[in-house]
Amino acid sequence: MSNIDRYIDLILERVEVNKDEYRNLKSELTSLLNEKKENYIRQGFTEIKAIEKTIADFGEADEVGKALTKSFSPQRTMAMYLLAITSVVFTVFVIFKLLIENINIDLPYLWITMMGIMTVLTIFLSKKQLLIARYRMIFILFCFFYILVWFFGILLADGPLDQVIPWISRILAIVLLILIIVNMILGAIYQPVKSQFKSFKTKNRIFIVICNSLSGIIVIFYTLVILFGFLVFGSASDISRLLPAVILTFLWLCSLLISSYRPILIWLSLFIQIGICGYLITVFYSIF
Repeated sequence: MSNIDRYIDLILERVEVNKDEYRNLKSELTSLLNEKKENYIRQGFTEIKAIEKTIADFGEADEVGKALTKSFSPQRTMAMYLLAITSVVFTVFVIFKLLIENINIDLPYLWITMMGIMTVLTIFLSKKQLLIARYRMIFILFCFFYILVWFFGILLADGPLDQVIPWISRILAIVLLILIIVNMILGAIYQPVKSQFKSFKTKNRIFIVICNSLSGIIVIFYTLVILFGFLVFGSASDISRLLPAVILTFLWLCSLLISSYRPILIWLSLFIQIGICGYLITVFYSIF
């Protein structure tokens, strides 16, 4: 691999584009840089010196990558950095709240570690945005896992409504959840996972992804609660109690497949999700 190829790869690491756009971008940059290199060679420079001057003229790979990112996914970098910053602030406030309540309390080190890992991965992905595009579904699963860690933090942040710190923690938690969902949505807006999804208008894609995300949060939360309860309190004879959660999760996954592969049936996907969420909200309301 030539120095120019390596330079182009470094630039495109920061750019969230699909495979076709990646190939087109790489082809354009390769042609442009090779043309500049040949001009320097015709001026009498050696090939090595011509490559060095070409790269120097073009600029630092990191800066060029940032400029291209603004064209293809303008809000991604800011959204990722805000997510990382809010995660840190939320974690600090939760720890502070726990300490002022009881100075001798055992801190939730596992949760703190998980929040730290998620924050570091968020910063890493903000600088390697090509990975988000290439592994979109893994990134969405990463966001869902982020929500699970966030939910445990909500439980830790719970406290009397007449105290300031719990209120600040709740506000930070809401902002954190919004930022997680925003990062899930951005990919669908600029680089949809499925080619069928590209035919949708941007506002329709936003609406569909929000519905998929919110319904997914509700369904996954319900499923995990049921599973946790079964593992702690259940027995082999109670396994049938897992059936509703399994059925609802299956229906939700079917709704995702419908919205991804059959755009003409998107109304059916939304109908399924509304029905599932309505039922689960009723269940939660009756319990709590």
